[in-house]
Amino acid sequence: MKTATSIVAFCLAVIPFFASSQNPEVIRVKGGLANAKAIPLADQYQYSQFREGKILYTSGQVATALCNYNVLVGEMQFINASHDTLALADEMLIRLIGIGEDVYVYHRRYGYLKVTSEHGKYKLAEKQGIKTVKSDKLGGYNQSTGVSSVVNYQFYSTGNGSVRPLETKGDVLLFKEKVYYFIDQNNLPHRAIKAGLLTIFRKNRADVTTYLDKENVDFRREENLKKLLNYCSELP
Repeated sequence: MKTATSIVAFCLAVIPFFASSQNPEVIRVKGGLANAKAIPLADQYQYSQFREGKILYTSGQVATALCNYNVLVGEMQFINASHDTLALADEMLIRLIGIGEDVYVYHRRYGYLKVTSEHGKYKLAEKQGIKTVKSDKLGGYNQSTGVSSVVNYQFYSTGNGSVRPLETKGDVLLFKEKVYYFIDQNNLPHRAIKAGLLTIFRKNRADVTTYLDKENVDFRREENLKKLLNYCSELP
């Protein structure tokens, strides 16, 4: 138990406080490729290589392994003794995962969330994901015209470890996106939107609403969210 407590203290002490870029990284995948191998390996993972990770379970047990977060399928993966790449099992029993200076928590609905900052009893977290843009219009001889027909966005990952097939004609544009979450005093995540915020701070609804109107908070910007949580965490 002492070891488990030390791991938690260590992990929470090294949470980064970096601001994220608001410009998504676009990945172009040529048409006719119907599997994840079409996407460069570096774009499928959070980190350029597997890193030493510590998995802390609710029982207090700690496991170590080389880990990496697969952005494409929303899985936390590790390399076993046989050098196979596998997904972590028994996710509901995981309390947190420390990879280098980053800390992840798991929620059955939202998956793996990376904690980016702490604000008293509350935390800000993000989830990396990949979305698709509607494929380019085709020109003569099934060649892409390069003019994007951007209509709707959708998650590329199904969220259960499988990947939707790419469209068979035309290029497919993918981009990495960060979705932010507030984690309340009970370690439950809420989407970083106005409704989620007012759910957490319902007793201070008037003060929070006034702040939002005054500061014109952009819920897509990490710095705005950090400032917002700082304010809300100090409310009586």
